[in-house]
Amino acid sequence: MSKIKVVIIISSLVILAAASGVLYYVKYHHENINKRLPITAHHVATHNQENIAYVLWHDYLEPYETTRNPFKKLNARYLRFEGLKKQANSFSIDIVFTVKLQSKKWSTHRNWGKVNENGEIKNLRWHLTVKKTGAASYRLEQIRPIKASASSKAKQPTSDLPDNDLKTNEKNAYTIYRQHLQVTYDHGKRWLNVPVSIDELFKGDYSGPKDTLINGSYVITPERTAFVVGEGPLLSILQSTDQGKTWKRYNVGSPFPGVRLRFLGFTSSQEGYLIISGDRTMHQEGNSVLKTHDGGQSWAVAGAVPVTYMLSDGGFINDKLGFMSFGSRGNPAHPVFYRTLDGGKTWSEVHIPIPAKFSGIFTEAEVPTFKGTKGTLLVNQGDMGDYQGGDVLAQFTSNDQGATWTFEKVVEPEASNAGE
Repeated sequence: MSKIKVVIIISSLVILAAASGVLYYVKYHHENINKRLPITAHHVATHNQENIAYVLWHDYLEPYETTRNPFKKLNARYLRFEGLKKQANSFSIDIVFTVKLQSKKWSTHRNWGKVNENGEIKNLRWHLTVKKTGAASYRLEQIRPIKASASSKAKQPTSDLPDNDLKTNEKNAYTIYRQHLQVTYDHGKRWLNVPVSIDELFKGDYSGPKDTLINGSYVITPERTAFVVGEGPLLSILQSTDQGKTWKRYNVGSPFPGVRLRFLGFTSSQEGYLIISGDRTMHQEGNSVLKTHDGGQSWAVAGAVPVTYMLSDGGFINDKLGFMSFGSRGNPAHPVFYRTLDGGKTWSEVHIPIPAKFSGIFTEAEVPTFKGTKGTLLVNQGDMGDYQGGDVLAQFTSNDQGATWTFEKVVEPEASNAGE
């Protein structure tokens, strides 16, 4: 037999073996999802079964979400829990979720369910069996895939937060826990996951802590919950109008590649604003006012204050009346404060008459509040203030929509908040 024939035969066998391997992988290979079990979670700070199950489910999927292997990598999105059954030292529960496979139909997880053209497997349902192994330890013993019922009533997604330990005095609030943003509408009795990565919430010219959101970058009310996410052309508003059941992302776009401050607010069901600053160089930066007239679905630039000072605060009282503060200037320092009456198109500087005895002490104006025609303005001491501990503020009032202000008194922060 010639060498050429031997080479041809060997090559054919190699190709046949490879083809057989691919055929087996595509047609017959089924991943054993219980191979990595049991998984144990220690120091679980909750006794709520849904929260415990979420922790274990999250721990199970984490290696697949962080792997660099494209055939194993996926992103999971929790939807709801159903069918809780309790026993003495164990319980079982169904978790319904969606995954997006990086390698789509070539993924090792493709047999978890039907993979659509986007690489998603929707409404996966796993029946989890969990056993309590210690005072605060729980073990995921078995996963049994079952068909999700399309007619099942969806529950709002609870989180892995401990029910007893994270109550809040605020009815509508947020927390960042285990690198997840969550919101509550009932003083922390139930926490709901927000579908956004923590990094997206802190994009741009920001170097502060990431355990609390950037001041002014969110709105949380029963009627509307919204967060400013991303930066530059991808700057967006992530919004829910049904208390966290569903979320939509609306593009805003930014004239600045790196956004520093962001002040989001809504003055009615349809009218809203986003005041941003960015493109900082030394002690100067640009500013821009964007407005929405359709509840946050579309945004357009309304105008800007014609200065390059560093922005410190901003907001609107209604669709037309708004204010922006730019810290302080001069020696002694005095507030730099601007006002608009046409929705942000044009701005004029407003003089704040600081009493002589407080000159250089109260230096930075905050956005005023209004009750009817009466406005209340607080002026703080800035970052370096030390008068009476640096906490007290000067309070001013206005009866002409903020065109002029009159000094009233010095107030404690608690007293000023109580009066709003």
